[in-house]
Amino acid sequence: TKAAADFTTGMVDIQQKADLSDAATKRLQNTIVQAAQASKQLPENMRQAVDVLAGKGLDPRQAVLLAPAIGRLGTAFRVDLGDGAAAAYANLNNLKVPISQTSAALDVMAASGNMGAFEIRDMARHFPALTARMQALKQTGVPAVASLSAALQIAEKGTGNADQAATNVENLLAKINAPATVRAFQKNFGIDLPAAMKKLESQGYDTVEAITMLTQKATGGDAKKLGYAFEDMQVQTALLALMQNLKEYRNIRDKSLKSSGVIDKAFDQRVLKDANVSWEAFKGTASTLAITLGTTLLPIMTEALSQVGTIAMAVSNWAQANPEAAATIIKLVAGLAVFKLGLGAAKMALGGIIGPFATAWGWFQKLRALGVLSKGLWLLRSGAWVAGQAIMFLARAMLANPLIAFVAGIAFAAYMIYTHWDTIKKTFNGALAHIRSFVSNMGPIGKAIVQGLISG
Repeated sequence: TKAAADFTTGMVDIQQKADLSDAATKRLQNTIVQAAQASKQLPENMRQAVDVLAGKGLDPRQAVLLAPAIGRLGTAFRVDLGDGAAAAYANLNNLKVPISQTSAALDVMAASGNMGAFEIRDMARHFPALTARMQALKQTGVPAVASLSAALQIAEKGTGNADQAATNVENLLAKINAPATVRAFQKNFGIDLPAAMKKLESQGYDTVEAITMLTQKATGGDAKKLGYAFEDMQVQTALLALMQNLKEYRNIRDKSLKSSGVIDKAFDQRVLKDANVSWEAFKGTASTLAITLGTTLLPIMTEALSQVGTIAMAVSNWAQANPEAAATIIKLVAGLAVFKLGLGAAKMALGGIIGPFATAWGWFQKLRALGVLSKGLWLLRSGAWVAGQAIMFLARAMLANPLIAFVAGIAFAAYMIYTHWDTIKKTFNGALAHIRSFVSNMGPIGKAIVQGLISG
């Protein structure tokens, strides 16, 4: 029920964002669960991915169409589903990649990552900002995804760091049409940058390729002259890597565009060979079962909790209206609890002492036939042993909790003395009588020995 409640809480979030009916929300929930099962993901993780898309303004009924591709990407390349959802939305919203081509765009990103060091996990994180820059340059569709992915692979060569490479490419895309850049090309190199870019793009070159070619032409490939075109150090670093590796850039871009089934192949490998994927799939199945069964129980639990809440509110209202009576009841309950605790301690004490006492009494009955002296001495010895056991028990209890031991000891002593006084008195009087009789039968010598022991 708890698993179902957590999941439905998230579904209500989506329902409120998109103003969905209950029936539409139910259908959406079933689709999310099915997509999670197909991609070996937890239903809650898949729901969060759809929630990310819905939070960006995409209709959840469209967002859920992206879920299978995002889920398989996450499993195949261990991409966080939230990042994968953000990247898919960036392609859709910024680069105008149709929903039907989402899998193809993700395949391009995956293939590009396989050919370079800028992995698809890093692309998923940085694509929202980078695709916004590409959109400003009027780059769209899956080819724009390929161009951007390839540029990141080359930029990473100049930094060795994915985050820095992404920053360098973002700055480059932002400065291509900047007024300062246009003036620098015109003043320092006599190049009308906007016109030159438009001409190259009309010939089939992409934006990244065109700016690299024009910068190469303007500087003659001299890195020292890059500052005359772009003052930004990050832009210079990105362009230097692109000028030095333009051929590789084109190779990565073109091959990734022709790729197909990259994610499916990686997904199948993960499912077959990665034990963690099997474990996640098992957890996903267990979670789905919990959600399914829990959803059935939710109405019952909701009604039960409502009734309990009503009772609790009634008690609370009564306590507020009758504070003195409520306080008296609480004190009574607390007093009974303390009494029960003391009674429990007393029972423990009785259990520790009555057992040995009963054993001693049995020994006394068996030894009764052995002689008067034996009877008296064994009885006294048993009595001393019982007393010793009682002392040891109380000592252990005091070490554990002196207060409880004190209360329990008093209660036990009073109880034992009151309840068994007649037996105790009769037993010890009988023992003393036996000893006196024995001493009397010993004669003058025996009496003298006993008297000497007593006085000594």
